[in-house]
Amino acid sequence: MTRRGRGLLPLLPPICAILLSGCAAGPHRVAVPPVPDRLEGFTAEYQVTWTGSARARKARLAAAYRPPDRLRLEILDPLGSSRAVFVATRRGGILLDPPHREFRVYPEGRDALKALAGIALDADLLAALLVGDPAWAPKMECRSEDDGIAPERICRGPGGDPSLWIRREGKEWEVRCPGAAVLRAELESRPGRAAGPPRRILLREGPEGVSADLQLREFRFLSPPEDLFSLQPPESFREMPGDPSRPVLW
Repeated sequence: MTRRGRGLLPLLPPICAILLSGCAAGPHRVAVPPVPDRLEGFTAEYQVTWTGSARARKARLAAAYRPPDRLRLEILDPLGSSRAVFVATRRGGILLDPPHREFRVYPEGRDALKALAGIALDADLLAALLVGDPAWAPKMECRSEDDGIAPERICRGPGGDPSLWIRREGKEWEVRCPGAAVLRAELESRPGRAAGPPRRILLREGPEGVSADLQLREFRFLSPPEDLFSLQPPESFREMPGDPSRPVLW
């Protein structure tokens, strides 16, 4: 590996080969593992359909999470090449545009995710959503309330940001962040199976905002390598020109 190839670039296409053995495979039965007592991290792969700004996109999404606060998302084309990469840690976030060899850094991970997908969520909260349990977002404090019909859980982050309502026995989430539209999530699991990550997640922000349909292809509980979450761009990449707040297209 040459010096110019170091940084995040060598980790882009190989993340599937390293972490997701079924990445290049065709349709297959999804094995959903039970959630362990202690979460050391996970990797996952989804088929995602994303709609925003009157445009729909389909892609594969590879995810890797290592607590606390370290999340990596990689959007892949049908051949497994990287179209976009998002990395967030407690020290900030970075977006990579591999086809154009460009990058952009952000002071907060949620800002980077907003630019990539139109949804502003902290890394731990998004990871908790993929697992299907808010308990995996350590900054969130939750309590249960009985509304007379079915119990619901109310969770709040530091200073009340963000706030999270969970209904229908964990199948319906509502996330509120200051300055952002309400994000609603519907979680589907296989009937009759032990508790585990949802096999499908439907996301919608606002009445006419971004929507995403994530269908699970593979999920593994493990501790991903630390170097997957580097915020250092490859030396051959240049900083993206233009307004830092504009969306990153993929």
